[in-house]
Amino acid sequence: TERLARNIMDDLGDHDIVVLCVLKGGYQFCADLVERIKALSRNSNHTIPMRVHFIRLRSYLVSSASSFCYSKGKPQGTV
Repeated sequence: TERLARNIMDDLGDHDIVVLCVLKGGYQFCADLVERIKALSRNSNHTIPMRVHFIRLRSYLVSSASSFCYSKGKPQGTV
């Protein structure tokens, strides 16, 4: 996550960061990544505004093919 955080800081420059965390399985990775970005930002000349959003994905079968949808409790459609 350290190298990924550095790459994000280098690539985005002064642009805002919007982090999209996939709940349950991706939470710990997302939290670690956000903390690394914050630490790098504190140690650099510039700070990068960051927002974190959360989504939940569900898998389901449609005609014997797997699909994913994001939801807040109920499936919203195929993404």
